[in-house]
Amino acid sequence: MVDVTVSSEKSESKSQTATVLAAILDVHQPKGHDLCEVALVLFTYDRRQAEVRQVMDSYVGQTRWMANDIGSAFDTRPLADLLQTPEFLIAHNAEFAQSFICKLYENTCTKHWKCSKKDIDWARLGMQSSELDWLLQHHQIEMNSLDTDQNGAFALLHLLRLKAADGRPYLSHLLQE
Repeated sequence: MVDVTVSSEKSESKSQTATVLAAILDVHQPKGHDLCEVALVLFTYDRRQAEVRQVMDSYVGQTRWMANDIGSAFDTRPLADLLQTPEFLIAHNAEFAQSFICKLYENTCTKHWKCSKKDIDWARLGMQSSELDWLLQHHQIEMNSLDTDQNGAFALLHLLRLKAADGRPYLSHLLQE
């Protein structure tokens, strides 16, 4: 299991520290359902070392994923507040997550998005697949019910904290590639 500490402390400004605020988003739509689950983990990382420091907050909610009814199934204000502060957003399938989240929160369209599936050269790092479930299994990250609650977002955070064979955290590879 992933061991994380959740803090209510606010991050310092970029000019005062090398610690930066980022967010991982997991948007999941079970087959045959019109509901989407949105999970977010807000965390700090050290800009110089690209190492995850602390989980600051998290969120999970469900909404409808229909052309004329996006966002009607949950109160979007808590997620909107959390999406204001991160310097950038990470998703394993950023193209899908970004298309969905931008429809709910237009301000996220101008944020910098990183795709942990495509923006890390997993093959160069010796991985046989870039699929999240394969990467988690390969790294022996066990999460119960990956497709529910915040497990997918926390699992991705745990994966990005790990070091590749070159000794650099996967987060470092994500930010450089």
